[in-house]
Amino acid sequence: MEGQFSQRDLAREDRKTKKVRLWDVDEGKERPQLADQPEMLWQSLVFSPDGKTLVGMSHPVTIRIWDVSTGKKLRDIQAHDYQVFHLAFTGDGKRLYAADGHGVSIWDPTTGKPLDDVGGHRYTIDDAAWSPDGKRLASGAGYTDNVARVWDPATGRKLFDLVGHKSGIEQVAYNPAGSLLATGSQDGTARLWDAATGKELHAFAAKDGMVYAMTFTPDGRFLVTGGRTALHVWDVAGRKEARSIPHTGDLLLQIAFLRDGKRILVGDYKNGNRVIDFATGREEVRLAAAKRPGEGAFSVAVSPGNDRVALADPDGTVRLVDAGTGREVCVLAGPVTDHPDGRNALGLAFSPDGRTVAVAYRLGEVRVYEVATGSERFRFVGHTNAPTGVRFSPDGGRLCSFAGDHTLLIWDVTGARLSPAPAPTSANAAWADLLAPDAKKGFAAIRYLAADPPAAVRFVTAGVKPAAPVDPQVVAGLIEKLGSAEFAERERASKELAALAPAVPDQLRAAVGKSDSQEVRARLGAIVSRVSETKLSGEGLRAVRAVEVLEQIGTPDAQKVLAELAAGAPGSALTQNATAALGRLKLKK
Repeated sequence: MEGQFSQRDLAREDRKTKKVRLWDVDEGKERPQLADQPEMLWQSLVFSPDGKTLVGMSHPVTIRIWDVSTGKKLRDIQAHDYQVFHLAFTGDGKRLYAADGHGVSIWDPTTGKPLDDVGGHRYTIDDAAWSPDGKRLASGAGYTDNVARVWDPATGRKLFDLVGHKSGIEQVAYNPAGSLLATGSQDGTARLWDAATGKELHAFAAKDGMVYAMTFTPDGRFLVTGGRTALHVWDVAGRKEARSIPHTGDLLLQIAFLRDGKRILVGDYKNGNRVIDFATGREEVRLAAAKRPGEGAFSVAVSPGNDRVALADPDGTVRLVDAGTGREVCVLAGPVTDHPDGRNALGLAFSPDGRTVAVAYRLGEVRVYEVATGSERFRFVGHTNAPTGVRFSPDGGRLCSFAGDHTLLIWDVTGARLSPAPAPTSANAAWADLLAPDAKKGFAAIRYLAADPPAAVRFVTAGVKPAAPVDPQVVAGLIEKLGSAEFAERERASKELAALAPAVPDQLRAAVGKSDSQEVRARLGAIVSRVSETKLSGEGLRAVRAVEVLEQIGTPDAQKVLAELAAGAPGSALTQNATAALGRLKLKK
């Protein structure tokens, strides 16, 4: 290590003795030996601006401060990390900065107390959660960063810390009402906090390993945490364990509710991802296995409609799986450059409207894919280390990514600040571009039409019609003909059912399990699979994007057209999309 100078002194480490020696430069004399020096190599030395004190850092994680004139030790500061690489004073000497392998900490050199007014995390951020109103953002980091933090996402200002855990924090979650905040930790506990004040209310301890998975039930009455041997269901109001659901496998890494809270998705490395009955624990569906044998998907996200699950395979491939059958619906994004540990997509999230999926990639990017096409709508680059997760704001307009660089970044996903593609030249061109398989081009068209409500309403009214209802008896008759002795009649029935399928998918799904004929089940299964496919093209794609245009506009005229589309055949995807859009608009009022 190079020597350090003050105005009149030189400090230098003697490599042989592993001691720091001081010299008075003006007189050329060595000062008295510094007291209490450990026999270890020194990582950093720095004089205070007035030259009266010397600060040094050596293993183990101790910053030592001496009086230069006497050599007496004044105090020790226990550093956060195993190694401090550099020390520096502010010009007035009132603050001491220590740079370690995980960030910069600030100390008062006269008291040894931390002055970490930056307030950020010191280790990789493992989870983040938006409050239901989108006005707060909570985050937690692993290892020894045992303090969760709550932020104002509009300004980036830290509001308060949640202090109580003894180890790193792997999970954070708001209850549906937004009044409570839960944190799950490597210390094996899950804690409840007052979301408004940060006051700790209770600590749940199952003594069943670290808490890497946690969620509230949809009604907010219970908090469910994952352990090594069971799912633990905690009564939030009663502050006690209500019951447990036995689990065999590895430590649970995924928990997410489906439907109305009756089914729950659980995942671990050994068993992969499964859907179980929340009341009984019985396995209902095992989701399609990862492409690499013997490895379950690590990152999982459930669609807002609870009918799709996004899975990230070890090679970075993102697949959509039907939550009811466990069958693969489509590949949303292909593999990325393989990383040695086999975790290339570290985090997934569906947007609140279910139209996009965001993926945090180890290579340092966050990509947002349009579900309807599987095409990339946005790509964000800003983290200096691998982003570990992503979370959409409740209104879907912002996306938070968090990473190994200890930061949370918030991105605009409305296109208002940065359009993903050049704008169309006219409303006619925009209407045509709604057919484009390129998500960037399609979204630019959506933005253009949403900015011209009269033209957009006119185009959608003329170009998108409600799904025509289909007589269930007609469908039943065609299903019966699938069992005909005549091959030609079976073929005709299959073709007619395929044409009607988009309007009656539920009736066809129900019929699959009722038939005793293997051929009938196979024919119906093939038809249902085609209906379930997420990727769209042609007029089907334009209809989906047209609904998004109307939802962005949100005027009475736009809502009138949405209501007309929502009155179509109940099982139609168009009907369901329009109905969901109307529901979201009502919630915004």
